[in-house]
Amino acid sequence: MTLTSVSAQAGDIKGKTSRLPTNDCIEIGGMVVTDAGPTYGATEFKCGEKLSSVLERETGKKGNSAVWTVIDRITVSKPSPRHEFLESAFCSSSQFPNDFVFALGEMVEQPDRSYRSENVVAAWRFDIQSEKMTAIPVEGMLCELDPGD
Repeated sequence: MTLTSVSAQAGDIKGKTSRLPTNDCIEIGGMVVTDAGPTYGATEFKCGEKLSSVLERETGKKGNSAVWTVIDRITVSKPSPRHEFLESAFCSSSQFPNDFVFALGEMVEQPDRSYRSENVVAAWRFDIQSEKMTAIPVEGMLCELDPGD
């Protein structure tokens, strides 16, 4: 599988559009997962004090643009203003080393100017076979961002 991180500030991958979960939501990030099979996209939204992650599958084409179908969604309340979704592009789980995972936690700057996850309160993996975002234990979750990233 290949993971492509998509930043809301950098623009979406051509044709990748997600329907907002509600009108008060803004897109804050996302990623596209490709393999020999279908293409999947995961998009994160901030909806007031809640965060939502939407898992979609590419179900066709309309001209040159992809058509996406929502197949799973999770919505969580932020435990604190600093808690955010920690993207799969920067996270790993020792319990699920071959899966794409993401977490709800804080990224804290380290003395070497890198960032590392702290106060992780929830984690999920993209279970592509069952087309679900499945909750996993937070033990063994690590999200890191080097100064150059």
